[in-house]
Amino acid sequence: MFFTRLGMRINSRPLVGAKDTGREMYKMVEDYYTDMAPWVDLSLLDIFKTVAELPFNFDPDSEELLKRPFYTMHSIGPGGDCDDKAICIASWAKLNGYPYRFVATGRKKPGQSIFSKILLSHVLAQVYIYDNWLICDATYAFNVFGLDLSFKEYDKIVVLEP
Repeated sequence: MFFTRLGMRINSRPLVGAKDTGREMYKMVEDYYTDMAPWVDLSLLDIFKTVAELPFNFDPDSEELLKRPFYTMHSIGPGGDCDDKAICIASWAKLNGYPYRFVATGRKKPGQSIFSKILLSHVLAQVYIYDNWLICDATYAFNVFGLDLSFKEYDKIVVLEP
């Protein structure tokens, strides 16, 4: 069950892992993809650059907020983190008829044993265009567009299911 505050879904229960968050991200795209209509005519590279320029903001402590694209694109409310930016990219893709998916990633912590569990701590969007799944990770200053996931040396990569 979700409560809505300014178009953001706030869980009444904690999300259990990246897969749970991913399912809710797909729901946000389905519910609000038309929020990206003002940007529908931009190219994938241009929408990537537009989303990348939005400020990054962490969710408040102990809350996982998933913002609809309208609020992320207009920098309204707390958040504006990796999941919010990925929802914007995926919503643009859906509006333009491109397949999309969310990918969660994780890295070992320095000094972590090879037998330790690797937590998924980041999510990004991929868009299927030109016969390839292109990365559209508009989260940070070192934003990534169109490269293979292996270049960042992630220790764990999981394609999230709807």
